[in-house]
Amino acid sequence: MMCTLHFPEMLFIIQVYVMAAGAYTSEVELSEQQREVSSVAEAVALLKDAIALMDVDNDGTLDCLTATRTQYDPDGWSATYMWNVVGSNGERFQVPLYFTPADKPDDFTLTTPIKPGQSFVGHMYYFDQESCVIIDMPLVGYQCALWITKERRDSVPQECFSQYAKHCGNGTDIQVKETCKDVERKDHFDFVSQA
Repeated sequence: MMCTLHFPEMLFIIQVYVMAAGAYTSEVELSEQQREVSSVAEAVALLKDAIALMDVDNDGTLDCLTATRTQYDPDGWSATYMWNVVGSNGERFQVPLYFTPADKPDDFTLTTPIKPGQSFVGHMYYFDQESCVIIDMPLVGYQCALWITKERRDSVPQECFSQYAKHCGNGTDIQVKETCKDVERKDHFDFVSQA
């Protein structure tokens, strides 16, 4: 015996199917989004010595930038990083940045003596749990940067670059070997003691 479906019944079945497929897709997308959201605290715990590899605006602000974690408190987490920056005249100087939690696990609050009395909320787009992190730090404008651990400097996973393109767009290499040849020098201008 054959069952004949009329148009309203067929339409109802199609709507139920589409809603079920949409719910499944939304669950899969949500699951993927949840996997991508890591805690800034996890990244800070891993990144002791870091290198800013790429940024988006090609303005030279972050060229040759490295960071060394000088203080870390895992309880409630906070950290101080000493940025090693190249000035406009090529002279290198150090600037401390203080990181503390913000309202969401993938956000952080940033303060520094170069902008006294101000605090900034940054955002972490991606963290691979082992070698790279992609963050936006509004300290000096929109600076979506790819940071890597010092140990992975010459072997950055391709996924780090793919995630950078996804979240930040086209980036510029800010660790050009000729420009950054003395990045490991220790005789830097101490911005804090001179301020």
